[in-house]
Amino acid sequence: MKIIRLQAENIKRLRAIDITPEDDLIVISGQNENGKTSVLDAIWLALSYKAAAKSNPDPLRSGTSKGTIQLDLGDYIVTRTFTENSKPQLQVTTPEGNKVSSPQKLLDGLMGDLSFDPWAFCRMSEKDQKEMIGELLYSLTDGKVDLSEFERRRAAHFEARTDKNREQKRLTTALTMLKPPTDEDPQKESSVSDLTTAITEASKLQIEQQQFQAKYKANETEIKALEARLKELDEEQVGLARSMDEAPEIPDIEFLQGQLKEIDSLNARARDVILYNNTRKALTQITKEITELNEKMELLDIEKAEALEASPLPVKGFSVTADGVMVTNEEGALVPFVQASAARRLKISLGIAMASNPKLRVLRVADGSLLDDSSMQIIRDLTKAKDYQIWIEYASRNDDDRMGVYIDDGEVASN
Repeated sequence: MKIIRLQAENIKRLRAIDITPEDDLIVISGQNENGKTSVLDAIWLALSYKAAAKSNPDPLRSGTSKGTIQLDLGDYIVTRTFTENSKPQLQVTTPEGNKVSSPQKLLDGLMGDLSFDPWAFCRMSEKDQKEMIGELLYSLTDGKVDLSEFERRRAAHFEARTDKNREQKRLTTALTMLKPPTDEDPQKESSVSDLTTAITEASKLQIEQQQFQAKYKANETEIKALEARLKELDEEQVGLARSMDEAPEIPDIEFLQGQLKEIDSLNARARDVILYNNTRKALTQITKEITELNEKMELLDIEKAEALEASPLPVKGFSVTADGVMVTNEEGALVPFVQASAARRLKISLGIAMASNPKLRVLRVADGSLLDDSSMQIIRDLTKAKDYQIWIEYASRNDDDRMGVYIDDGEVASN
């Protein structure tokens, strides 16, 4: 849908104009203060008064009490009437004269950001560029591509990685303060209670052995003295001998006592070894988690890039990163948007503008006099290729410098 005819009377600097575009690239020229900007603003005021009024608070021509704008869009005819000290009136009808019951709602559904100037995107901050692209993609994909959600998820991974990096640094520092264990070092702490019990048991066994030996010697003496009891004593001796054979080996009490004396230093070293091993294990784990987070962030960046590439945006080689808007230049390198050539930036800006106006295929470009021949050709080619209508404001240097529709003192001048 495009503008087939534009009529306006007593709007800003306009007296009365009637423009029927003969081409999809409409250049509105004229010297300053003669009304060329008013032509483009009239389109904006007719379709989106609330947004346009911010820059045009007094749409009526000075000295007049009533003004009108009428746009013929083919399927609809839009008429906006302005009266002094009254709210503007909007009427939208079909070519057959049938009125639309909710005219502004209809217009809002047809248009995107009509005031969009391709060069305005170039002049935006990276933050504003990212926000605009994010909102546009969210709208074009019915919420399926939400760049803010990508950024939120990436920020969560980034914050988690920051915490892991901090813990990795702490563990690395802690590990350097610890002495690595050797094969001779104890791997765990010994129990003072267990060692004391072992010494007590060993002492008890030693006493029992001493008792056995004393009894054995006494029996030998008694055997010599009491040969009559030899048989009974022999049996008892066999039993005693069996008891001695079955008795457990007595631990080295002196060794155990030595260990008891050194248990504090041994346990201290054992604790160091345990701490070292635990710290090293934690460092290995935190390093693994950091690697996993890095991989998640890389996958998320790839997922976002693929979503952008598959999105309805008519711009390829385009990426939105945490650092800003990135584009592929003519050499195939990914560079910040501001570093791309003017031609590349203009193509991207026009592509975004066209994507934001899918139904009412009309764009306006202010400061057209700043566009060189190459930029004008880019606009002309894209207008034709994408089937859009673009209205361009051109500031004439003098009365002889005329392009397209020439506005003189608020009216269309005859050639």
